[in-house]
Amino acid sequence: MAERSEGYLPSGSVFRDHDRAQYAYLRASDAEFARRWAAMRGFMDNQGLDVLLIAGGTGTWDRNWTNTRWAVNHIGCQLTNATYVVFPREAEPTVLDFPLVAWLPARRAREIVEDVRATPEPHVGAIQRINELGLSQPRIGIVETDLNTSIPSKHMDAFRAEWPSAQFCSVTREWWRKLRTLRSAEEIANMERAAMIGDAMSEAVEDEIRPGMPEQAIFGALYAAMAREGGETPTMVLVASGSTLVACDTFQRERHMQRVLTRGDAIITELSPRYPDGSEIQTGRAYILGGTTPAYEKIAELMLELYARVVEQLRPGKTDVDVLAAAQFVKDAGYTWLSPLVHGPEGGGTGALPIIASSVRQAEAEPFVFKPNMAMVVQAHVGLHDNSAGLFMADTWVTTDGDPRPLNRYRRELIRM
Repeated sequence: MAERSEGYLPSGSVFRDHDRAQYAYLRASDAEFARRWAAMRGFMDNQGLDVLLIAGGTGTWDRNWTNTRWAVNHIGCQLTNATYVVFPREAEPTVLDFPLVAWLPARRAREIVEDVRATPEPHVGAIQRINELGLSQPRIGIVETDLNTSIPSKHMDAFRAEWPSAQFCSVTREWWRKLRTLRSAEEIANMERAAMIGDAMSEAVEDEIRPGMPEQAIFGALYAAMAREGGETPTMVLVASGSTLVACDTFQRERHMQRVLTRGDAIITELSPRYPDGSEIQTGRAYILGGTTPAYEKIAELMLELYARVVEQLRPGKTDVDVLAAAQFVKDAGYTWLSPLVHGPEGGGTGALPIIASSVRQAEAEPFVFKPNMAMVVQAHVGLHDNSAGLFMADTWVTTDGDPRPLNRYRRELIRM
């Protein structure tokens, strides 16, 4: 036991050296992390970077850790809103996090690096570590969760004050496109395990939910199935229910309402089960309790056709432009899609992967070309323009040299209960 005197822990507290084997976390293999590190350093060479500053933090159902976890298996606790991994082009990486993460053995044991530093201000620790590297005018590539997130302005001000001549480059978009989009065989295998958890969750709704139950029971069935199958929490579990006889809730929600399920209700789910190594997929289904109306039958028909047409576009050489063209028939029929048609499993590196984030393609973005070994979520969320009716189905697929391969196996149809 080695005493630490920085004052970040109560008086008399000590840091306990630990054997990682005592803490049975699932993680990617050593070979997989070696592959990632080699790819990251190649990426840095290509971008002309001295160091990567990879941001992480709690939020977005723990997706804000996706890049630090991918790089060094770093996951902070729910109290840590902004932490960093400093990844130099040549030296060893360093994790900067709050003392509860850096010193408690069960949390520190997650890391695959030894240099894990406790600091109540992780950005100050990042500055110290980069200065240790002897880089007076560093070229720093900042990696954030996606293009819709940002490191705190207080931190950025401190970085600029410390290195007035440094070059700061946001490389989030390139990070997702060049490193995270193409998946290794190990990554795909673990995503398939996550898909099995998602299939069990979808099946639990069909098996357990009936009219007369509170909406809360749907969430209970989903979370219980996820835990039973070994899924990791927290993660995204969204549900909506509503009558198909009147205006219905067409978007899934994080929290249940105080309503009782009745015959004629529609239930839609959107689920992101995560295998405990961090691999995440997305799936979802639409269910009908009893019979429904001709209007909803038409929406179901369009939903299934849209799903099939979009899946057909997941082939090498096809682009997001082809996906939008394949979906146009929905609008021609007087309906619309209410969610992105295709995106990445971890929330997609939102904005970094210009697939189809809305019903209108970004004019300034070059076409996104599908290649083998990409994992893509296909979402068919068809409804009326006023959101008064809608149904949803989604799964994760992997592109190949030919036909795309589904990771989810649960039956792809409107589930009638």
